[in-house]
Amino acid sequence: MSYNKEENENAYEVVLCIELMIYNFKEAFMQNTVQIKPDIIWVGGNDRRVNRFENLSPLTHGMSYNAYVILDEKTVLTDTVDRSISVLFMENVKAALNGRNLDYLVIHHMEPDHCANI
Repeated sequence: MSYNKEENENAYEVVLCIELMIYNFKEAFMQNTVQIKPDIIWVGGNDRRVNRFENLSPLTHGMSYNAYVILDEKTVLTDTVDRSISVLFMENVKAALNGRNLDYLVIHHMEPDHCANI
């Protein structure tokens, strides 16, 4: 169903809000990993709501948080993500580990976008 903005401003805004909520729900609660190599899996996420990097530099497409699971004799997680996408991140890590335990956590530095989910 589509709405003509001029005919019904409120209905148009409601439809946009619902579409945004559905998009955010999918982004927040559905695991989304990328296999970089057979033993390296991207488990980070994207937060499209962020409009400034460290509250200074403007961002036009939000923030991407990069975290990786490395699968070998031992498993390694490099970095975590900002708490705004914690649910997605945990689902991603669980999917990447595929029933294995996490052996090591490597944090590159102690800023929230790298360590909020320790």
